[in-house]
Amino acid sequence: MLNPFRARWSHSTGVLWLVEQLGQHDEIAIVDIRAEGGAPESNRAIQSHETVPAIAHDGIIVTERAAITIHLGDVFAHAHLAPAIGGPARAKYLTWPVYCDSVFDPALAARGRTDGWEQRLLVRRFRGHGGER
Repeated sequence: MLNPFRARWSHSTGVLWLVEQLGQHDEIAIVDIRAEGGAPESNRAIQSHETVPAIAHDGIIVTERAAITIHLGDVFAHAHLAPAIGGPARAKYLTWPVYCDSVFDPALAARGRTDGWEQRLLVRRFRGHGGER
């Protein structure tokens, strides 16, 4: 059984897409992370920070987009979503979900902020990687 927990307009959208591509989900739980007071306290049992994405897969809770992506790629190996464990392409594959969550996504989020410190940090971080201004 595979149940994704998601919120609209959140990091959970990509996970929901992946789960739907697998055609394995039973029920999609919508978590209102923008409610007054935050997500419901009951969501703390799923994700201690009361946020999304998260999945419950056969009784196991997996949180964080990169971890969920890697987990589903491994568990549903027959879907060929990820290179085989131990295969030559595996290391490069593992780099991308983590890079997207830890570097690329924060860069996108910082572009939308107006105070400027995040943008200055990103310019320094990406210098030499096409990030110069």
